[in-house]
Amino acid sequence: MRRLLVAISLLSVFGLLVATFGCSKPAATTSTRSTTSVAAPTTATTTATTRTVTPTSKPVVLKASVAYGATHLRGKIIQAFADEVKQKTEGRVVIEFYFDSSLLAPTAEFSGLQSGVADMALLLSPYVESQIRELGVFTMPFLYPVQRGAEIEKALRNQMDALFAKQGVKYLFSWPVSYRFLLMRDKPIASVEDLKGVKLRVSGGGNTRAAQIWGASVVSIAGGGEVYLALQQGVVNGTIVSGASAMDLRYYEVARYGTVIDVVGGNIIPAMSNKAWNSLSEKDQRVIMEIGTRMASDSLATELQDEGRFEQELKAKGVSVITLTEEKRAGFREPVVTPLRAEYAALGPTAQDILKIVDGVLGK
Repeated sequence: MRRLLVAISLLSVFGLLVATFGCSKPAATTSTRSTTSVAAPTTATTTATTRTVTPTSKPVVLKASVAYGATHLRGKIIQAFADEVKQKTEGRVVIEFYFDSSLLAPTAEFSGLQSGVADMALLLSPYVESQIRELGVFTMPFLYPVQRGAEIEKALRNQMDALFAKQGVKYLFSWPVSYRFLLMRDKPIASVEDLKGVKLRVSGGGNTRAAQIWGASVVSIAGGGEVYLALQQGVVNGTIVSGASAMDLRYYEVARYGTVIDVVGGNIIPAMSNKAWNSLSEKDQRVIMEIGTRMASDSLATELQDEGRFEQELKAKGVSVITLTEEKRAGFREPVVTPLRAEYAALGPTAQDILKIVDGVLGK
């Protein structure tokens, strides 16, 4: 009897097990498959996300070298350019500036673009003339009035683009700098004769040759604080400079005399390395060039407008400013125009074509 009861109990337990596991859906197996099937969509989702975050959807961040400070007029102009680029590319292109030559010295910016140290730079044409000699058209004093500089730049843009492309650099646009003042440490300059033997700092290019023809002893210093110290210590007696730099770099503290000479000192050239330029979409390239075309003209207008204000500010700082008569101004102009033009034309056919274009703009 006891054996029968044990047998019945065992059969009951076995039946319960069958009812539980044999007749129900395999929940554990489903759970296992569910876990596996969840893992696969996660991978797919990750893959899909990765595909949507393509290089063009991430901001292209350009490292840009600028010799000027953020508060300098030209620092403000190029920052406004960057802000508009970011806005109109909807954040796809971001320019990060290294102001005050904190990335590259002014004379090293062009080679820095070629080597990839910088993606973008605000070049000053006299410092690039050793690599692209035809840029001398922008530093020939009295070749054209600085007020016509935007027209000249627009007419020469194709030539400049081709010249820069040969060097592995993308020319964006440029605008001329008015070297309005001849600032002197110890004495005023009322005529070209007063420059004989004077130690004069110039930025290079045609202004160097002009200073030599005027009889000055040329001292080459890139700019910025070094010029201030050179004036302070008497290493140089004077410098040709824009009002913007004279005020921003406080040259009025060490140069008490100014003469309004008003010559073209070179062009400010925003440029990019070819590698950085080619990393942008064609759409963003068009946006940048459209902004640059407008800013070439606007930037010159800003420079010219502020130069008048800077003259008044220099006077307020105690600088004695002389405005030359036309006769005295001719004394600076006439000795340099013909020889500098001849030297430039001797560079070759490209330079000769550039001169013809300039003459055409001026109606000569």
